Amino acid sequence: MKWFPRTWPSSFLLRTLLQCVVLAGYGLLALILLIGILIAVFQIPSVSGWAFRTFLKVGFEAFPESYPPQVAGPLPALDPEIPLESKQASDLFQWDHVWKAHLHFTSNQWANLSPINIPAKPGGLSPQQTLRNPKAVRSGLLGVIGWDLPWSEAETFTFQGIPFDQPRVRYKGNGTFLESKDRYKRSFKIDLNTEMDGSKLVDQGTVNLHSLSADRTRMSDALGYAYFKQIGIPSPRTCYVDLTLSIEDALPPSHLGLYLMVEKPSAQWLSSQWHQKGGAVLKPVTMRLFEYLGDAWDTYEGIYDPKTALSDAQKQHLLATFRWFNQPEEPSFQEGWPAYFDMPSVARFFAAQVLLSNYDGILFNGQNFLMTLAPETHLISFAPWDLDHCWGEFPLTGSPSERIHASIREPWIGEQFFVERLFESILFQELYLEALQNQLNTSFKTEHWSEVMDGLAPMLRPVIAHEPAPFPDAFEIAQQAKPVAQKSVDNPMDPNRPVHQIKVFISERRKSVLAQLEGSEVGEIIHFEMGRASKDDPAVEP
Repeated sequence: MKWFPRTWPSSFLLRTLLQCVVLAGYGLLALILLIGILIAVFQIPSVSGWAFRTFLKVGFEAFPESYPPQVAGPLPALDPEIPLESKQASDLFQWDHVWKAHLHFTSNQWANLSPINIPAKPGGLSPQQTLRNPKAVRSGLLGVIGWDLPWSEAETFTFQGIPFDQPRVRYKGNGTFLESKDRYKRSFKIDLNTEMDGSKLVDQGTVNLHSLSADRTRMSDALGYAYFKQIGIPSPRTCYVDLTLSIEDALPPSHLGLYLMVEKPSAQWLSSQWHQKGGAVLKPVTMRLFEYLGDAWDTYEGIYDPKTALSDAQKQHLLATFRWFNQPEEPSFQEGWPAYFDMPSVARFFAAQVLLSNYDGILFNGQNFLMTLAPETHLISFAPWDLDHCWGEFPLTGSPSERIHASIREPWIGEQFFVERLFESILFQELYLEALQNQLNTSFKTEHWSEVMDGLAPMLRPVIAHEPAPFPDAFEIAQQAKPVAQKSVDNPMDPNRPVHQIKVFISERRKSVLAQLEGSEVGEIIHFEMGRASKDDPAVEP
C-alpha cells in the first residue's frame, strides 16, 4: 500500500499513534477537497439558486408551535362611537383610532392558507433579475422561489363587532411573509365576498391587513403614505387594527397584535383621489420599465398587472409610450416627455422616494409602486405602495449611514432602464430639484413628523404590549429622537438587527440633502450588497 508507510514501529502505542496521524492527514486532505468541490458546485447558478430557494422556504409550519398570547375574557363588542353605518371611507381610515377585528377559522380552512409549491423561476435569483415568475399567480419573491399563496376562507371576519361570514382569505406579502413564516402573525388579504352578498366594510369590499412584522417602528408604512398624500400624490389611506385570531380545535382566541389596514388600489380609490372617473391604475413588476416588446398589449399584461379595466385608448397611450421611450436617439426625444408623462407629478414622486431613501421599490428592485393614467389625457404618473422599508430602513441596501447620505443626483441602485433615462431629461432635472427644495421647505420637516409620531405612540403602545414575542424595547428605541447605541449584527435580515429610528433618519437625511443641494456634500452612490450596519453609524456599537 504505497499510500501508507511500508513499515510501522514495533511498539503498539507508537504504531497506533502514527496510524492515527496518517489517517487524520488524509482525512484533512479529503475534507479540503470536498470543500473545494462544494465551492465549485455552488458557483453554478442553478445550484446556488436551488440552495437559496430551499433556505428561504425552510421553517414554514401551518400550525407553529409558538402560540400568541390568549385573549383574557370575551372578544370586544361593537364600539358605538364608530359610525359604521356611514358609506364614507374617510370614517374608516382614521389616524386616531385602533379598530378591533377578529378572524375565526376551522383547522382545515387555516391549513388551506399554506403556500403551495410551483416550478421556481429558472436562472436563479439575483438583484438585477425581475421578481416575476410566469408560473406564479402573483409577482414577487415568493413566486420566484416557487411558492404561490392560495385563497382559502374563514368562518367569520368580525370588525368592531360586525360579522362578515365566509370571507375569502389568503396570506399576502413576499419578504414580509418569509419573515413571519414561523409565527401566526402574518399579513392577510380578505375578500368580503362583495359580489356574492353585497357585504362591505363601509365602502370597502377588500381588506388588506399588513402585519408590520418587518417594521419595528410600526409607523413606517402609515407615515410613508401620509407623506405622499401631503405632497399631492394619490396614496392609499390607512388605519390601525388590533387583530385577534382563533382556529377551531387548534388555537383559542389569541392576540396577533397591531396591523395596518391599507386601502386597495382600485378604480374607486383612484376616482376618490382625483374626484373624477376614467383613470387607470397598474402595478408593474419589472427591471426594464417601459421597454418596447412589440405592439400586442397581451405581451405587457402580466408585466404591468392592471388593477382596473383598461380602455383601448389607455392601451394605445401605453403602447405609444413604449415605442417613443425606446428611441432616445431621436432629436425630438427630450421634448417628448410631457406628451406621455405628468412630469410635475413624476418629479414630486421621485423627490419623495429619494428623500425617504425608499430602496424597496422603483429605485432598486422594480416593484412596490403603482403606475397611474390620468382621466382624459392618459398621462402617466406614479403612486406609492408597500412602504414598510421607507424612511431609509431597507436593510439589504447599504448601511444606515449610506442611506442617510444617499445621492440625490444618482439615487438608483444598479442598472435602471427607466430611471436613468428619466434623470437625463433636462425638464425632469429642473422639476425634480425644485420638488426636492419645496418638500424640504414644507413637508420633510423633522419637527412635524416627530410630533406625528409622538401622537401615535401612546395609542399604539398598549396594543404592541400584548403582541406575541415582542422584541424587547424595540418600539421604545424606535421612538427616540437621538441615536441609541445598539449591538451590530452581520445579517441584515436578522430580527435582532438594530432598530431603525425614523426621527434620527429624517433629521440627518434633511441635513445631507440640503448640503448636496448647496454643493458642500457629494452624496453616496449605493451599490447592492448584503448591507450591514457600519461601525461609523452613531446608533450602532461594534
